[in-house]
Amino acid sequence: MKANTKYNIELDKSQIFNLIRQLNADDKIELLNSLQESTYVRRFEKLLDSLRTDKISLDDITKEVEGVRQKRYEQGKHNA
Repeated sequence: MKANTKYNIELDKSQIFNLIRQLNADDKIELLNSLQESTYVRRFEKLLDSLRTDKISLDDITKEVEGVRQKRYEQGKHNA
């Protein structure tokens, strides 16, 4: 009968990296995929946070649109 014995060991980061370096390419890819899956939510939230900006008001948008329209109008007058 096979016993399911578990051991807990403490490793520092450099020891973990040394172990990873010893893995073959397939095992490294498997580890990478597992890490990507386990950190997906955190990475996605970080991406969303980086894309968020201060709130833009309708007034800010209107001013920007009017400025662009004015420039295009003036350019059209000079090209005519």
